[in-house]
Amino acid sequence: MEGNWVQAIPAAWIYRVAGLLGTALLALAGYVMQRVFKSASERIAKFEAEQSTIKDELVIQRTNHLSHIQTGIETMVSEQQRANLELAKQTGALTTLISVMEKK
Repeated sequence: MEGNWVQAIPAAWIYRVAGLLGTALLALAGYVMQRVFKSASERIAKFEAEQSTIKDELVIQRTNHLSHIQTGIETMVSEQQRANLELAKQTGALTTLISVMEKK
């Protein structure tokens, strides 16, 4: 038993000790992989939440831009209607003036 610790273990126990060491290493590897996968799943969940937030912000921006465009179009339409009304009044006044001058 001087320099070789393997000789201290009875021959029948060698396979049991090797099996226990293998099981311990496998358990350690399983624990490490569990931590890695847990960390990765947390990062993926965080990324998906951020992506959802970005998509929501884009929808809000589009809505704001569309409402701004819609307000501009409504203003333009009301101005055009006012201009058409003024033109109709002027045309009516000119028509009346022409008819009055023709009667003279």
